[in-house]
Amino acid sequence: MLKVVEKALYILRVTWGLPLIILFVLWGCGPEKVYLGDRENDEAQIVLPASLNIPAAEPLAAEQSLSTFQLPPGFKAELIAAEPLIQAPIEMEFDERGRLWVLEMFGYMSDIEATDEEAPVGRILILTDEDGDGKMDQSRTFLDSLKLARAFCLLDGGILYAEPPNLWFSKIENDQPVSKTLVDSINAVGGNVEHQPNTLLLGLDNWIYSAKSRFRYRKLGDNWVKEETVFRGQWGMSQDDEGRLFY
Repeated sequence: MLKVVEKALYILRVTWGLPLIILFVLWGCGPEKVYLGDRENDEAQIVLPASLNIPAAEPLAAEQSLSTFQLPPGFKAELIAAEPLIQAPIEMEFDERGRLWVLEMFGYMSDIEATDEEAPVGRILILTDEDGDGKMDQSRTFLDSLKLARAFCLLDGGILYAEPPNLWFSKIENDQPVSKTLVDSINAVGGNVEHQPNTLLLGLDNWIYSAKSRFRYRKLGDNWVKEETVFRGQWGMSQDDEGRLFY
């Protein structure tokens, strides 16, 4: 009988302990001190005591922000691109000419209600260093009107890019996208934007891997192969000199 009671108390603690604690704290604060949200007719949050006030964090210019970085010994950070050349970067890649390709996602969470999140306002830019000083001087749009595009990969004279739910490949001629081909119509279907497949990493084995996905892709001539592998999550990937994947 004692073991049954102990088991029941354990289940209660695991399943109800945290909610009960939260309810107790809210009850102790009183209804006038509970923040109910920021929508219309919701109760406003009370003024926090001075000890809990967070100091203002004023935005810094790109050059100024470098002084705030904390880097391991032997590392150095240099600024190569900032506003107005780029505005909402989420992924970048250098091509064989040293140009910097940047994917920008303007649509994601423009406000707390995610207003117009699926508006086609994303774009891919090409940044160039015109004077050879290691800093980007010019920026131009390669591809625009993208809807929540979150990854791209340069390969085989073209560009592979993910625009949910589709995965597209376009040949590049004179720095312009041509002959758009649908590689996969179910590359990223449904779910929260933060939990959809992302990253298109060209591995040393010539397969292209994504985070938050169990699939990989490979271009063989004009055909594409999709193959199931182990699941990789959640956001971003890299590889070392031996081709081992880090995610």
